[in-house]
Amino acid sequence: MKPRRDSDDRGAGSGCSGTTCSGSSGVEAEVCADIERRQQLGIRKYGATVATNPLHLREWLQHAYEEHLDAAIYLKRAMREISAPCGEHGGAMADCPRWQNGCCDCQNA
Repeated sequence: MKPRRDSDDRGAGSGCSGTTCSGSSGVEAEVCADIERRQQLGIRKYGATVATNPLHLREWLQHAYEEHLDAAIYLKRAMREISAPCGEHGGAMADCPRWQNGCCDCQNA
């Protein structure tokens, strides 16, 4: 479900100001809440919204590129974690039913 904008199509700020997530539930509602929190953090940290920030397009692209590099690192780390052998049964942690249920301490076994 797409959030509804109360402002023009470009949106204000990070695209979240004036956005409502009516009808959203579950994951979509959580993402909407995360966007709203990130926008407020950005305003406190930088004193501006994305819409009012005077960066040039190349700077926006550089920021996005660097954030995606960070995301790739986080994903690779998580992939390694779920592929690591479980200390309890020797198979991959992703295959450990106790790890999947959050009650296995595979990493520390």
